[in-house]
Amino acid sequence: MSGTENVIRAALAREARPWLLFASSREVYGQASGLPVGERTPLLPLNHYGRSKLAGEWAVLAAQHAGLRAAIVRLPNVYGSTSDHPDRLVPALTAAALRGDTLTIAGPERRFDFLHVDDAVKAILRAIRKLDAGTDLATPIALGTGEPITLAELAWTIQNLTGHRGRVRYIQAGPHEVTDYWANPAMPASHLNWRSRITLEQGLAAMILGTEPQRMVNQHAAEEGVSS
Repeated sequence: MSGTENVIRAALAREARPWLLFASSREVYGQASGLPVGERTPLLPLNHYGRSKLAGEWAVLAAQHAGLRAAIVRLPNVYGSTSDHPDRLVPALTAAALRGDTLTIAGPERRFDFLHVDDAVKAILRAIRKLDAGTDLATPIALGTGEPITLAELAWTIQNLTGHRGRVRYIQAGPHEVTDYWANPAMPASHLNWRSRITLEQGLAAMILGTEPQRMVNQHAAEEGVSS
C-alpha cells in the first residue's frame, strides 16, 4: 500500500501530471451479495489481499479528486501465461494434468470467470488509450467474460485438452474461500468498448501448447496505438 501511495504522491507533485492505471482485483468484492457484480455491488473483501487492493482503490479515487487522471481495473481469474506462478489454479491444474498427476479441486461446485491474459491486456490497453487521450475513468471497471464455469468443469476441460486420464480429487473449500464470482460484461463494454474474445477452450489449448503471450501483447499494443 505504501508503494501505491508513493507513486500517487509523485504523480500529484509533477507539474505535468501523468495518468495512472491501478490494477485491482475481484477480491475487493469478497463473497459478492449479487451476481454478476456491477457498479453498485458492495465491496466486502474477505482477506488481506482484497483489503489491500481496496485500500489502493481508495487512494486512487482520492487522487482523482485531487486532479490526477486515473483508472481502476478489477481483474478476475486471469490465466494463459506459460510463465505464470505455478501455484495458481489454472497453471497448477494444467501442469498436473500434463504430468498425469492427480488433479485436486477445492470446492468443485464453485463458479468463477476465467479471463485469458490476451483479453485482459487488450482491455487494459483500451483504458490506457482513454487516459492518454485525456479521459478520466471515474468508475472502477470489473473485467470478465460473463460466462462462469464450475471448478469441476474447469478440471474436465483441462482433462479433455491434455488427454489426462488420472484421478480427480475433490475436497472441501476453506471457510473463507469465495464460492462464486463473475462480472457483468456490460460494464467494460460501456466504458471501454471491450468484450472478451478468447474462449476458455481456446485459451487453455494455447497455454498447453506453450504459447507465450508476449507476441499477442505486442500485437494488441500495435492495434491500440500504445507502446507495450
